[in-house]
Amino acid sequence: MLDACIELDNAIIVGHPGMTFGIHICRGNHKSMFWASRIAEAARFVPLERLAISPQCGFASTHEGNRLSADDERRKLELVAETAREVWAGL
Repeated sequence: MLDACIELDNAIIVGHPGMTFGIHICRGNHKSMFWASRIAEAARFVPLERLAISPQCGFASTHEGNRLSADDERRKLELVAETAREVWAGL
């Protein structure tokens, strides 16, 4: 399935020269569970300057929601900002 998805993405991208595409690889966010992690792992395959982090994961994009309080959400956004500063400060 992964190969089919990559093939489909490439077929779409090739038809739009000069356009920048971003692909979100989700860690998972169903009921506060996650499936994957680590920026260093992704950087083994894609240059760090082409990577980003997204605060969307874990903010209840499924109808079941996630187990986050307002305080959890605030701390999560602080961690996203802190992580981005630490990882990409030197680029």
